[in-house]
Amino acid sequence: MFGGHFESTDSVSGHTVAHFNAFEYQAGAPDGDSSEDVKEKPALLGKSEVIEQARKMFDVWDKNKNGVLTYDELVSQIENKDNKAETAQVLAALYGTRKTLQDMNRDAGFFQKEFGISKGDLEVAGKVIEWKAKQTNNPYSLEGVKALDRDHDGYICRNELEIASRDQTLPKKERELIDFYIKNDDNRDVVSTTDMLTYFTKNDMGDRADKFLNRMDMILARTHEMQTRGTDDLFADRNPDVYGVSQGVLGDCYFMASLSAVAENYPETVKNMIRENPDGTYTVTFPGAKNEPITIDPPTESERGLFAGAADHGKWAPIIEKAYGTYCQKHFYRRTILNMSGGNLPSEGADGGGVNLGHLLHLLTGKSTDQDWLAVPVSFLQRIPPHPVSEIITRAKLEATVGTDRKEKTPVVAWQKPGVSTSVSDVTNHVYSVLDFDKNGKDGGSVTLYNPWGHKETISFAQFKKRFHVVAYVKPEKPN
Repeated sequence: MFGGHFESTDSVSGHTVAHFNAFEYQAGAPDGDSSEDVKEKPALLGKSEVIEQARKMFDVWDKNKNGVLTYDELVSQIENKDNKAETAQVLAALYGTRKTLQDMNRDAGFFQKEFGISKGDLEVAGKVIEWKAKQTNNPYSLEGVKALDRDHDGYICRNELEIASRDQTLPKKERELIDFYIKNDDNRDVVSTTDMLTYFTKNDMGDRADKFLNRMDMILARTHEMQTRGTDDLFADRNPDVYGVSQGVLGDCYFMASLSAVAENYPETVKNMIRENPDGTYTVTFPGAKNEPITIDPPTESERGLFAGAADHGKWAPIIEKAYGTYCQKHFYRRTILNMSGGNLPSEGADGGGVNLGHLLHLLTGKSTDQDWLAVPVSFLQRIPPHPVSEIITRAKLEATVGTDRKEKTPVVAWQKPGVSTSVSDVTNHVYSVLDFDKNGKDGGSVTLYNPWGHKETISFAQFKKRFHVVAYVKPEKPN
């Protein structure tokens, strides 16, 4: 039996959740997940290749020669800017799945002094990969997602999505998500295979072994996409917008949603936050903390694969996330109880979710903000009529900040309730950007959201009330 500790991201708060389980493995053929060598750009490694390369580099990376790749040793290699191409993919994949890998063989013992990955862990992981390769093809894996890309160009166009939505051999949940993409994001005619894999992975699709392997696939795909399609330009010759924000493995949806809302409405504010220094570092000054500029090294290839980013939109988002993580690491009270340690890498200071969304919007804009909790029925206060006291206020505030008729909108974010899911596409305990409110129409009008995983969605105001329990706003400076 294989004892596994599987980690996944709680889609709502972005919290990392551990799942303990056991499942059998059998030796089998390699997974066959490989790519032909590319002269100018690195190939996308398969999972078996990651394990093989990790075995080869183990003794080099194991600096203290204790037989375990500790977190500190992995962090040291990830922060080394000279580790690029396939090596960067291996490091990102190992670090992003370390909490699962370290329990694969458990040869270090329960009372091990340092957490990390042993050679025995890698051996068992290789066997699990071989075993899963013999099973029926997993539609939620990298291979399954690639099968949707019928012309093999790395993107799934609207026509390919429509064909997939009619494919009765695909699981119902996958067809529903594909249909969701078709109906909701009218601004994009294509979805990258990496975006689709990320969404499937974060929705915890497949069995428990699949979730671990899918997570490794997702990290490899994200890292490779940054390496081959990414740009080292800060803004890639365009203004920042929501599509420049794509949440990575951290549980920082609260920050990513807030940043995307600011980028969409105040792009100049985002531009003015970042200063590139002559030595190659970046200094980020948050408008709400002007007396505390944060200077960071540029994110390495492994960091860009693990954390925030959108390949062709510039690297402003990963830089700001890394600076915010560093800002949070400076004082424990800036973090939540779920991230009291502050993490190992700078960006990880942002992990663990956040509840004071209004304060965060102030940090990012320097402007006055407001935050409302929506679930307070008047009947609870022994008053009449018995409907949520916040509904009229919420509608008024949404209209004043992101109303369709407003020429100048302000950043708004909303936190979806834990455990409340109305469809396969929405994510509980997750924070979204709120981009638009049209007060007219059925069920109280419509609200357009942006999920920091990389897509837009439009729902009715009635659905909005049902799904969300906290809304934070940047107050408008002048009436419409």
